[in-house]
Amino acid sequence: YSNCYDYDVTSFYPAIILNCKLGSLIFRHIYNQIFDQRVSFKETNDQRADALKLILNSIYGKLKSEYSDERIFAPHIALNICLNGQLYILDLIEKVSHCNILLANTDGIITEKPIPQEILDEFMTRTKFKLGTKRINKLILRDSNAYYAEYEGGKTKELNCFRQDQSYMHNTRAPVIAKAAIAQLKDNIPVEFTIRNHQ
Repeated sequence: YSNCYDYDVTSFYPAIILNCKLGSLIFRHIYNQIFDQRVSFKETNDQRADALKLILNSIYGKLKSEYSDERIFAPHIALNICLNGQLYILDLIEKVSHCNILLANTDGIITEKPIPQEILDEFMTRTKFKLGTKRINKLILRDSNAYYAEYEGGKTKELNCFRQDQSYMHNTRAPVIAKAAIAQLKDNIPVEFTIRNHQ
């Protein structure tokens, strides 16, 4: 696909915890401080934003782990986060089906046509979530967990079988296949040429 649109909820699981008031008041207070700090770092492309994202998202995993401290182990909250997230994304999908949805995943959707701004504004106002919008120049899509996206400005996203940065020593899936497929689909370079000339 060419010229499509990626709509992604910013820090979706952490935002659900805060917007839906999940967990104790003291937990949410500390979590909100980390969340706000992460958002401010993200705006300046600071590497600390990635570190704080890891902390925020790790807490979701710890909610489900029986080995977590008793103050954090709360599988019912983890389930609540998942179900709320799915319902919010379904709510958005219901309002934008006319935009030809190409992909829906945990925290967003990719559409072939742009979503009208008034629909985005209504969703963000009602849910208190922030939706980021990115234009995709080229999308090569196998499924919701495996795709290659080349964004406006040159940044790329490679998921699952399209990842090219995998270690050759620890990967038996032959990453050169992903490189060859992307080269063929993106730049029309023959698969055989990429495989024979790859080091």
